[in-house]
Amino acid sequence: MVVDLALQQKKSGHQVRIYCLFHSGPVAAAALEASIPIVEFHGQALSPAAKMFSVVKALLRDKPDIVHSHNPGVHPYAALAARIASVPIVINTRHGIASNFGNRYQERKFKSVYGLTDRVVFVSDETRNFYVNKLGLYESKSAVIANGIPTRAFRSHPARPGSKSPRIRFGNVGRLAPVKAHDVLLNAFAVVSRQLPQAELRIVGAGEMRYQLAEQIQALGLNDRVRLDGSTTEIANVLSELDIFVMSSDSEGLPLAVLEAMAAGLPIVSTRVGGIPEVAPEGSVAWYCPPRNPIELAQAMISAASSHNLRSMGETAAQIATRDFDVSTMHRQYEVLYSEVLHDRRS
Repeated sequence: MVVDLALQQKKSGHQVRIYCLFHSGPVAAAALEASIPIVEFHGQALSPAAKMFSVVKALLRDKPDIVHSHNPGVHPYAALAARIASVPIVINTRHGIASNFGNRYQERKFKSVYGLTDRVVFVSDETRNFYVNKLGLYESKSAVIANGIPTRAFRSHPARPGSKSPRIRFGNVGRLAPVKAHDVLLNAFAVVSRQLPQAELRIVGAGEMRYQLAEQIQALGLNDRVRLDGSTTEIANVLSELDIFVMSSDSEGLPLAVLEAMAAGLPIVSTRVGGIPEVAPEGSVAWYCPPRNPIELAQAMISAASSHNLRSMGETAAQIATRDFDVSTMHRQYEVLYSEVLHDRRS
């Protein structure tokens, strides 16, 4: 999301730099190809004070108008360094309730610099309501801007859901972390596979749960029905081969994977978490179930697979994604927010 937003900002004539407190990661290539500088601080080898000094030094050199950080872990460095370097505006985006990876100390540090933060952006109403009601963040200092994706890349590789019935290909794309509840998905698919002998499941991603999930697949006797692939940059090609996208997470903000699946023309089966029900209407695009319930998830998957409207539901999903969740829409909304906050500060 950071890279996609930066690319849009560069196209609009803004000067953009991406700061990485640790290292840039594989998605940096697209930014570098567009001549967007990436500053890596290699924070894993630095003390907290040294990291802060490095960020302050970079901000004094680059003199930005706005520092925009993402999630709570890096925000204290961004907010405090920005104020030391006299950067006018500090904005943070929270991508979900579980975006602190369960570390309460990150939330405490986040609140310690909340007074130095001009706006906190949430990617869904559900996420904002949680933080306003449960943690006491001020609604007046918050905004909701949904994530956006480059929909054209997925519309150009459309899926054809239901085209090979009775063969049904379920799929999931995401990091292999406990919050994504792939273990629940596998238990649900074990139920599905007994009722739908031609059903298949493909899980794409990398992460700490990979070996545990591989062992679970073998224990369930699903080696010939489930593909556990590593991460890939060819997500559009993966989605084009599926019939139904399944999200089994315990917690989400507004996952890009769901938006990408919708843009590719896939119906959605998901747990009722985060902003997913806000973007994928139940009945016309999606089936929902509560989290951590493999039986109900299996029932939702079977209901989806039994539908005769997969193609039309996929077309509706693609229309919604293109209309409301293209990266250009997200960029315009952030640009309006930046301008408003800058105007208020200068006034």
